[in-house]
Amino acid sequence: MWDFITNLFDTSDFPNRWNCGNWSAGHGYLHIVSDLATFAAYTAIPCVLAYFVIRRRDLPFPRIFWLFCVFVFACGTVHLIEATIFWWPWYRLSGVAKATTALASLVTVVALIPIVPRALRMRTPEQFEYEIDLRTRALQQANQQLEAEISKRHEVESELRSRMESLDDAEKRLRAVVNNVLDGIITINEGGIVQSYNQAAESIFEYSEDEVIGKNVKMLMPEPFHGSHDKYLTNYVTSHEPKIIGIGREVVGLRKNGAEFPMDLAVSEYSWEGQRCFIGIVRDISDRKRAEEVTTRLAAIVESSDDAIIGKTLEGTITNWNRGATHLYGYTAEEMIGKSILTLVPSERKEEVLRIHEQLRRGERVKNIETVRRRKDGRLIDISLTISPILVGNDEIIGAAAIARDITERKRAEKSARFLAHASAALATVDDERSTLRKVARLALPEFADACAVEIVDARKQWVRLANSTDPNGSESTRRSAAARLPAADALPEVHETIQSRRVILTLDTAQHATSQTDQSFELRQRSLSEYGLGSILCVPLLRRNRCQGVLEFGSAADKPCFTAADVRVAQELAERVVVALENVRLYDRLREADRRKDEFLAMLAHELRNPLAPIRSGLELLDMPSIDDDTAVWARATMREQVSHMVRLIDDLLDVSRIVRGKISLHREDVELSSIIGRALDEVRPQLRDKNHQLDVELPERTVWLNADPVRLAQVFSNLLDNAAKYTETDGNVWLSAEVNGNAVIVRIRDNGTGIAPEDVGGIFDIFTQAHTSIARTPGGLGIGLTLVKRLVELHGGRVSVASKGLGEGTEFTIELPILEEPPGDPSSTQSAADNDLRIPPPRRVLVVDDNESAARSLGLLLRSWGHDIQIAFDATEALKLANEHAPDVVFLDIGMPDISGYELARQLRDASRTKSALLVALTGYGQEADRHRSSEAGFDMHLVKPAGESDLQNVFRHSKLAHPRQRDSD
Repeated sequence: MWDFITNLFDTSDFPNRWNCGNWSAGHGYLHIVSDLATFAAYTAIPCVLAYFVIRRRDLPFPRIFWLFCVFVFACGTVHLIEATIFWWPWYRLSGVAKATTALASLVTVVALIPIVPRALRMRTPEQFEYEIDLRTRALQQANQQLEAEISKRHEVESELRSRMESLDDAEKRLRAVVNNVLDGIITINEGGIVQSYNQAAESIFEYSEDEVIGKNVKMLMPEPFHGSHDKYLTNYVTSHEPKIIGIGREVVGLRKNGAEFPMDLAVSEYSWEGQRCFIGIVRDISDRKRAEEVTTRLAAIVESSDDAIIGKTLEGTITNWNRGATHLYGYTAEEMIGKSILTLVPSERKEEVLRIHEQLRRGERVKNIETVRRRKDGRLIDISLTISPILVGNDEIIGAAAIARDITERKRAEKSARFLAHASAALATVDDERSTLRKVARLALPEFADACAVEIVDARKQWVRLANSTDPNGSESTRRSAAARLPAADALPEVHETIQSRRVILTLDTAQHATSQTDQSFELRQRSLSEYGLGSILCVPLLRRNRCQGVLEFGSAADKPCFTAADVRVAQELAERVVVALENVRLYDRLREADRRKDEFLAMLAHELRNPLAPIRSGLELLDMPSIDDDTAVWARATMREQVSHMVRLIDDLLDVSRIVRGKISLHREDVELSSIIGRALDEVRPQLRDKNHQLDVELPERTVWLNADPVRLAQVFSNLLDNAAKYTETDGNVWLSAEVNGNAVIVRIRDNGTGIAPEDVGGIFDIFTQAHTSIARTPGGLGIGLTLVKRLVELHGGRVSVASKGLGEGTEFTIELPILEEPPGDPSSTQSAADNDLRIPPPRRVLVVDDNESAARSLGLLLRSWGHDIQIAFDATEALKLANEHAPDVVFLDIGMPDISGYELARQLRDASRTKSALLVALTGYGQEADRHRSSEAGFDMHLVKPAGESDLQNVFRHSKLAHPRQRDSD
């Protein structure tokens, strides 16, 4: 070992560093000085650390500090050896020093591994400072408490001295007090014998002092206290274990009359002349117990009341708080007693409370005022408040009692009823649809909601928002979102779900408390609505015939109450009224449009009825001229006949439309060929086609097509359409009529290359009184009702009609589809035979014409006389009965509207007369409704003709089957 140490300093095997290499003096001394300086620093550092560790023995991890000292010192030693090697080559010593340094490094590292986690968990200087600060504060607080305690003790000592000084005076006064006090004072010895008994005790127990002094005090006690008192007293004297000594308690006393009563008893012990004595102070508490019983009963009533009952001082400090108040306001009694009543009052209502307190100080009662208070959760509630002053003694006011009842639901119901009433009144005014919906959105604010929007289906079957409103005076959160209002429907999945399900959807914000749903009339959802500033959203469908026509959307602000089930019912009621209002708007629009069409129609009717009158009047004036030639007279008569026929057609069309619209028309169906009906229609319109030089192309099926139809009405359908094609096609135009069989139906198409129809007019072309600017709904010389007649008559036949046009100037095509007979009818020879019989010229008859219009009667008489009939004319009922009796007419033409008696009554009299009971009675009148025909039949008429009757109608009268056989007439 010694050799090893000796070899460390052996320099014989190595040259010094000056001789190793080509060192310059400056370069060499630079290394030497640097190593010596490093050695000095590395020596100073462990010395300082060692000094610090020795002085601060409380430091954690001292071992690591010592390791650092060894490591740093070893490093310095290496540098010292490196400097001496320039002269003494101690390379072995240098190697050992470096190995020692390495070993110290490794030991330090190994020691650091478990220490680092513990060091990381150590408190930081800031934490130490914070802990020191806390401890400093605690010490300061303890010092303050100590100082306060010392000050208090000084005060107690001062007070004690003061009391000692006044004790003597108190003792003197005590005797006077004992003799005059209201409480009974009884003293006994340790055997229970009464030593003293004051006047108050005499009053309480009704025993005199002489009756009690020297007796055992248990005479004043009922059982079981009477029997156990001596044992209790003996036990106390021997064991010193008191039960009531020094403690006041309620016990039961016994009066002289045997009545028991409650009393307060306080017992204390004192010594008198070396003898242990006891003093008992008793107070009759019968009145107090009765009062307490009443008070307890009242307290129970107050506590169990559903109304909030609050006691407070005149300054507003709460002194009493029942369970009803907790339920109403959300605060417990512990939270509110001692607090100001203003805790419950919104800031804008504080002046109201101050006024109430002034009234209470004057002794006035505040009764049933309706106001608003704030709950613990911040929600505002409506209450009915009654406040009465609390009086004691000589009417001294010591406070007030307030009774509050929650009327939020009542106010909500009143508000809802008022809102619905206002809504009904506003919706009763018929506006356009958009204005109505905007009115609804404005009405909802702020009475019902803070935001409202309405989604509706427009004419293009697309959903659009027609109204969106936000309360400008609403809550701050709502005003912040006023620009956005309710989010767009795309951002509200509830809107689409309401449309799909046709159910009410109520969505609450996640910050709101959602109670369990019991009302199944709506769906309850919950999601975040904070980005909209809303606390709840209510979507209500607008349902008409179980179809969703729109959605009412309501929003409540985040700081306002959420919508409830009651609000849902109000919203549903509003939705129903909105649907009715929208229906009224649409109905009003239709009525307004119908009124406009009616006005246009009446103006046109006046024009169309005046047009034929001008040539009729001119023709009459021509016929009155003596110099008129035959050709002119023929032309005048032909023109007048044509215009009269035109007027008759106008009036017939009006009557037909009226009957069809009211469902009063009846078809006279028969099996008839389609070609014969089309042929009759073509015969009617050929003059118009010829006048405008139109080319008519007709293409009919090769097979015979049979219909079960009214040939006159169907001919009217085809002639109307052909007449329109002729009139609305320029001269030298083309008109096509084609028919083809398609299954069990025949399809007839009438097409032209005329003016066509504008696309916007196609949809309403068949509406009555529709007057499109370029539409054929109003034909020149017509009333605009021809196409209405066409549509209704085709539908009465079980068919359908449609129109197509590529636009103005592109012509028009009408398509009529009618059902056909699957099998042809039987031999039509009988029908043909009947038709041949109708063509026979009827024989002359005796005819009576009765009409109060002389011109009408004479003109008809002249016409019938020209046909060879024997004519009698009467202008009133009396003359008619006379002529009927004289001439026994075969046919009587009778006007219904007679001045003296009606035509119905005259017909009955003619039926009762022997000479006319079998005559053919013909009603000739301007009344042509189905009810008029039915009434004339009941009166006895055989036929009913509407003025002006045409020649064919008059000829058919004389072909009536009733005239086929000569009737038996009575002779004069």
